[in-house]
Parts: sequence; structure tokens; C-alpha cells
Amino acid sequence: MTLEQADEDIPWLTVKLLSLNLLTELNLETRIKNCLRTLGIITVEDLLRYIKRGGGMRCLSGSRNFGAKSCKTLILELEKIGVMDSDGDSQLFKYIE
Repeated sequence: MTLEQADEDIPWLTVKLLSLNLLTELNLETRIKNCLRTLGIITVEDLLRYIKRGGGMRCLSGSRNFGAKSCKTLILELEKIGVMDSDGDSQLFKYIE
């Protein structure tokens, strides 16, 4: 979603969270960043779309070099900024097509 496409009903904070760059804005290990980059996941919106299509956070664990520890680390970082809860659920899924 680009800012031009953002519907007026979507709160500004939500747009900001969805466009957050995971590779530069979160404190993630290089290995995790490389895995996300390989999967084409750059923003929070990219991640949520990938998870939604794949059936949950488990879909990431099947990716090369992205195991349970990486998944847990990513969820913890996303919890800190209010994107996900500890179960990998997000209120932002309702804004993802």
C-alpha cells in the first residue's frame, strides 16, 4: 500500500506501521534480515501479506535459515512496536487485502 492508495478510513499510525522497513527499523540479526530480503519481505505490509498467504508465522519457519528462534526473535521485535502479539496475530491483518 502506498500513501497515495491509503484510504481515508485507515488511521495514519496504521499506514505508518504498515510501511515500516523491517530491514532498517528493527533490531534484527543480519541472518534474519537476509532471509526476509530473500523472500521479498521489506516492510511490515510485505510480511503480513506473506503470512496471510502462507497460513501464519509457520510459513516463515519453512524458509532456508529461518527457524523457530528467528521466528520468535521477529515476533518479539514486532511486539515491541505494537504490530503483533506473542501468538503472531495482528490487528493490522484487516487492512491487508
